[in-house]
Amino acid sequence: MSETPVVLLHGALGSAETMYPLRDALGALLPGRPLITPHLEGHGPSPLPSGGLAVESLALGVLRDLEERGTTRADFVGYSLGGYLALWLARHRPERVGRVLALATKLAWTPEVAARERSMLDPEKLQQKVPRFAQLLSDRHGADRWAALLRATADLMTGLGERPAVTTPDLEALEIPVLLAVGDRDATVSLEETAGAYRALRHGSLAVLPNTPHPLERAPLTLLAQSAAAFLQLPVEIPG
Repeated sequence: MSETPVVLLHGALGSAETMYPLRDALGALLPGRPLITPHLEGHGPSPLPSGGLAVESLALGVLRDLEERGTTRADFVGYSLGGYLALWLARHRPERVGRVLALATKLAWTPEVAARERSMLDPEKLQQKVPRFAQLLSDRHGADRWAALLRATADLMTGLGERPAVTTPDLEALEIPVLLAVGDRDATVSLEETAGAYRALRHGSLAVLPNTPHPLERAPLTLLAQSAAAFLQLPVEIPG
């Protein structure tokens, strides 16, 4: 029987390439497991949907990508928004998801939280205050597209604040193994909210990465890959 593929989903404003270091580290630990790193819709070379970004459409876009690759079921490792999409899929398309590792994934959304996140997603302010990051986004998503992606992401955050797409009852309903991982210095996703989400899971695990802020590139790659590989190799059987 062929090995279950592992899908690595990047975060908001990211691209498939941002997951390559973790993919390569996992590849060394999981020989024989297919590792897939798709672009989310509107990111990298993928065009921005005319209707903007929404959790459901982004998640279903991932499934379409996998179907084109001939993959019908997979394990998921998602960073930030990528983890959120993986959890949404686990709830609404459970037949497609074996298990989920959600890293630095915000699960406590309110209008106030969304407003704070949105305030950091203004293209003009970003160019003025953090021009190097603005240039990075331009290079990653296209000089003519990055600002529109930023605005669409801001709208996505506002929508999550008004109506979260993954709720506590959703987490309570999951029948699969889920590992929530968070850095102890993450200023975006708190340890407290992650622990609260963990307690809602039937078959959950919690990992805290030491000295780790929110950006993926600052996570301890070796430790993260080892933790992910161990989780992905756990026996499938779940005790009742």
